[in-house]
Amino acid sequence: MIDRQTFHLRPDGEKAFGYAQAVRSGSTLHISGSLSVDDAFRPEFPGDMAAQIASVYAAIGRTLDAFGATMANVVKENIYVTDMDAFIAANGARISHYAGLDLPATTAVEVRRLAFPECMIEIEITASLSPREGSMPDSLADGFVRPLHCQKAVRLPAPADAVWALVGNIGDETIGKGLVERIEVIGDGVGALRLLHLPGGGLLHERIEEYSETDRYYVYRVIDSGPLNFTNYLAMARVTPAGPDACILSWNTQAQAVSGFEDQTQAILQGNIDYICMVLTEHFKP
Repeated sequence: MIDRQTFHLRPDGEKAFGYAQAVRSGSTLHISGSLSVDDAFRPEFPGDMAAQIASVYAAIGRTLDAFGATMANVVKENIYVTDMDAFIAANGARISHYAGLDLPATTAVEVRRLAFPECMIEIEITASLSPREGSMPDSLADGFVRPLHCQKAVRLPAPADAVWALVGNIGDETIGKGLVERIEVIGDGVGALRLLHLPGGGLLHERIEEYSETDRYYVYRVIDSGPLNFTNYLAMARVTPAGPDACILSWNTQAQAVSGFEDQTQAILQGNIDYICMVLTEHFKP
């Protein structure tokens, strides 16, 4: 089985055009050419190269965040512009996104037009991810099929150690408030059991498979899904430093849905991750 993970930033528009915003293959992340468009695929900032550059890198940043990565992970850019002189004049806006970082290998070419005539620039990205960015540890490879992939990453304005103190406490109910009524933890570290008491009386049993204080991540497996319609659930939470006073929290979930419940299960699992990220964003808001 190919080790790959697909991500859609603007699902409806991307599927209509027949592509995904990004595909991770192993430790390499391929990001499709990004244009200056809004979430409804309407072109933005016609005639303004600098504003379009900012808009494109905002989309690239959102995509990198989904894999727990930053601009520091970018190793190659392919840039297509409809006006090379305008691009050269506004290139400082592009370079600013790499302030303090190693610059990527870059190719820039002028083309006659892009997908939308109002768009002046399109940027395609290749990023290199560490083994823990966007994929489960190889040690947990078990042969089970997990076609559902849900993930999210958010940048938090707090030191990694402060965020990990909360996320790494597997019995803390702060981030699960609203999703669970009560958490019980039996044991400590790898092998510990976490019992999630769900609203309505359901019970979910999880086991900690890997835990690292040094690398600030843990992996957990659902060993009894209770009333929920999925199997082979495996998830990883990770906190990565992004400077002295910021970090990236990423959550990656993989599972197999019971036949007939694929869309519902995908929505529930992604909704849970989105909710946790929202809670932590509010918790660490300056």
